[in-house]
Amino acid sequence: MATLGVLPLLVVGVLAAPEAIAAPAPPTLPPSRDGGVPVPPPPESAPEAPPAEAAPPAETAPRPPPSRRRPPVGGSASARGAADRAVHAAAVGGGAPARGAADRAVRAAAVGGSASAHTTRSERAAGPAPQSRAGAAPAPAPAPAPAPASRPPAPEAAPAPAPADPPAPADPPAPAEDPPKAKKAKEPKPEKEPKEKKKRRRGTDDDDPEEEAKEKDKKREPFKHRGMILEGKIGALGCLRRHCHDQANHASKPGLALGGFFGGNILGLLDVGLEAAWGQLRPQAYSGRNVLDLYSINGNVLSTLIAEDMGVPSIPLDFSTLTVGGIKSRAVHAGPTIRVHIIPRGRLSAYVGAGVHYQLWRNTYQTTGGDFRLSFHGISLPLSAGVGFYVLRKLALNAEFTYDHPFWLAAGIRHPDLNFVAPIALIQDAAEQAGTKLQSDLPTFWSLVLSARMRF
Repeated sequence: MATLGVLPLLVVGVLAAPEAIAAPAPPTLPPSRDGGVPVPPPPESAPEAPPAEAAPPAETAPRPPPSRRRPPVGGSASARGAADRAVHAAAVGGGAPARGAADRAVRAAAVGGSASAHTTRSERAAGPAPQSRAGAAPAPAPAPAPAPASRPPAPEAAPAPAPADPPAPADPPAPAEDPPKAKKAKEPKPEKEPKEKKKRRRGTDDDDPEEEAKEKDKKREPFKHRGMILEGKIGALGCLRRHCHDQANHASKPGLALGGFFGGNILGLLDVGLEAAWGQLRPQAYSGRNVLDLYSINGNVLSTLIAEDMGVPSIPLDFSTLTVGGIKSRAVHAGPTIRVHIIPRGRLSAYVGAGVHYQLWRNTYQTTGGDFRLSFHGISLPLSAGVGFYVLRKLALNAEFTYDHPFWLAAGIRHPDLNFVAPIALIQDAAEQAGTKLQSDLPTFWSLVLSARMRF
């Protein structure tokens, strides 16, 4: 297939050879800037050949007439040699026909055909090629890049005009001064919009209008009082009646009171639970007095009654030796309590309560005859009233007043020489003989406390 494509080009070259012989002499190319041999511009498709060194003209021998034999097909050495000679002849002799013949010879060598016919046309037009200095063979041209066989020959290039002297560079224009920058007016800062508080349920990130509405409704709901309750109390404890309050007896002043409540509220109306309280009193009038004188009891009568109750002729304890040096007085009550709420819901709380408690009043005396402890046991009915305010939905602060009315049932004596417990009636007989009523003169108690109520 390559041979069939080359044959038409060879035929065209052979037919055009007579026209190349009869063509007029080519015009003279302008000399190059460096004064060397003028070199025609290279064709577009072939790379530029390196310029040959200028050499003095030498005598050339006549070349034999070119052979009209058909050259072999293919990119042979003879085709490449013919192309080189044609390029060299065109460079020496000049002329458009010679350059065209050289161009066609180069193209024929590039596509693989024989360059014999083209070489013949170049030799006829340009004459004998001069030999290089010292008989050296001309430098072979680099192999051009292959071009498609169907591409038509490039048109003959016109001689390049001599370059004119470059104009003198003009002075660069002075840079224009930048106009003064106008001061930008400060834009007013946009007002910050109030941040909306996002109300989100635990575990969700998206706002839900229904949930927000529920939260708002929940805020508008009144505070509820129902639920489990744990309450702590602190305040003051005091006593009433003769044996505790009068100057002729203990003359006790109020002391510290602590207490608590644990239970539950039903429907916001009723508190049911267990309540306990502890408090201390501060007796004042006791120095140098006998223990039994503080209760207006005759010691000799009491000793006889105790010996009879125990079934012994006498007791080992002599009450006349119990001169008081110091006193510790305490009161304790504990038991079930019920409280009724007047305001079942809302921030305000008001209630009244009552209970049935165990009551203890115990006094410990430091005496010259040893420590002597006298305890009174009974049942009390505490009555209370309180008001409060819910600072949070589950936390309220209350103020409460309680009056504790005990019913004394028994008395106990404890000494290193005697340990005795008897009904209060036994001691009551000894008091009556001294002209007093023990049961009615034993104290009752009151307390005023502040409490913190927590609802679960």
